[in-house]
Amino acid sequence: MQFTRLCLGTRPRIEFRKCFKHSSRRDFTWWLIGKQGYALVTAKGGQKLKKPGDLDRAACESWAPAPPDGNNNETCRKIVRTGDQAVSILMMTNSRFGPTLSSTSRGETTTSDYEFFRITMPTLAEELTGLIGHALANGDGRAIVIDRTGIQGPWDVVINLSFGEFDTVLSGTLASLERQGLRLEKTSIPAETLFVDSMDKTPTENQ
Repeated sequence: MQFTRLCLGTRPRIEFRKCFKHSSRRDFTWWLIGKQGYALVTAKGGQKLKKPGDLDRAACESWAPAPPDGNNNETCRKIVRTGDQAVSILMMTNSRFGPTLSSTSRGETTTSDYEFFRITMPTLAEELTGLIGHALANGDGRAIVIDRTGIQGPWDVVINLSFGEFDTVLSGTLASLERQGLRLEKTSIPAETLFVDSMDKTPTENQ
């Protein structure tokens, strides 16, 4: 059985195992190619970020204790209703982004606001990949965002996200970045790529 397959990913060796777990013959080639993505950079006037802060725990009453996994992440949820609009609020003391406050408003439109009280720029770029990467790619996969700000240390960052068409999704987020002296620009991102040239038809057990 001869075929050609392309394995892509930020962790290509994991993809490698997926491709070859039933193969006894392994003919492949590694390439380093440029993949279209976006860079998080500082705006022309410089960054306008707030210094790192912390949650106001008094703003939420029903705190749930941290799970027994050792990350000390306490959470508190509440819903605030104003007329026909409901706002869901989630506070986390130690998420993978540090202390975080998120609120989602559901009415005629749905919007979410995220405040990361102590987030680094590389971590923010990673989170932007998850939040708007699909919209940045116009629905064709997910565009990767990398950090090229040169800004060191944690900062207090607010991200606004609207739901709807891709332009709508991007408008709120890009505007919130600009207010903080940040922006996204298109760039070519090196990505390890594995081309599988051939594979035996008869499978064998994994080694």
